[in-house]
Amino acid sequence: MADFTATHWVNLSGVNVTGTTRLTWSSAHDLSQSGTVIDTAPLGEMDASDTFRTGHFTGFYISVDGHAYGIFQNSGIYAVPYNKPIHNIAGSAALASGETTSYLMPLPGAANCFLSGTRIATPDGPRPIETLAPGDLVLQALGPPLPVTWLWRQEVLNLPGTPRPIRLRAHSLGPDRPARDLVVTPDHAIAIDGLLVTAQALGNGRTIHEIAYQDLPERYILWHLELVDHCLLLAEGCPAESFLDYGGRHRFDGHDAYLRHHGHDRPIPEMPLPRITCARQLPPALRARLGLDRAA
Repeated sequence: MADFTATHWVNLSGVNVTGTTRLTWSSAHDLSQSGTVIDTAPLGEMDASDTFRTGHFTGFYISVDGHAYGIFQNSGIYAVPYNKPIHNIAGSAALASGETTSYLMPLPGAANCFLSGTRIATPDGPRPIETLAPGDLVLQALGPPLPVTWLWRQEVLNLPGTPRPIRLRAHSLGPDRPARDLVVTPDHAIAIDGLLVTAQALGNGRTIHEIAYQDLPERYILWHLELVDHCLLLAEGCPAESFLDYGGRHRFDGHDAYLRHHGHDRPIPEMPLPRITCARQLPPALRARLGLDRAA
């Protein structure tokens, strides 16, 4: 996640923690005191090293109206930081209930993923990514069809300040590229003019943009296709990279089954295309074509 400033926080009083499975409290009080949630985890996950007003993340979160908020603790004080102009959680039924058994689920770090529903080109036509399975053939942007080696799944919790997916509006990269809106994680690379450009480097604030926190559900599912090689799939008609392991397979569901099937975390060499991770690395002509110099 990234650091973010909370305008308020809710103080949970009379807290009791039952092992590592349940947290209860007797009352909740809203406080108009700002503070910064500081992310210290090297892979961008919320963990016990993350802080708010010197308190550390407990591993618990509370769900309010479909959004999730982390609970921090310091010397017996339990705090739920939030940004009131975005979502006022004071007095919510969830806080009044006095208990939570919810834990933070790990967020993917460098994993490059597609959102559920993304259509992947196959010899029989486009199919939602979640309907594919090992052995199914998918089309490459260049080259013959290749079989799916593994389908990775990760359920993600939408917390304030955490990385959010990037939406590429239909035709934002050219006619039918993508053919429909395409949603990927920020580090997922799209092929443009012989370059692999991460989605976050393409953001112009209009046709390519981060999805707002309040526009995402509390939980959403990410997927990625692993093939025998790192190559370019056609996702909503747009050439986008297949799974490339950055040491992140363990973050996905089914890792144990993968190890049993393959025997080890199989290395995948990266395709020989330059990778662009920020807008300033793009050629000026491409920046202009994408409207990046006018980005908000």
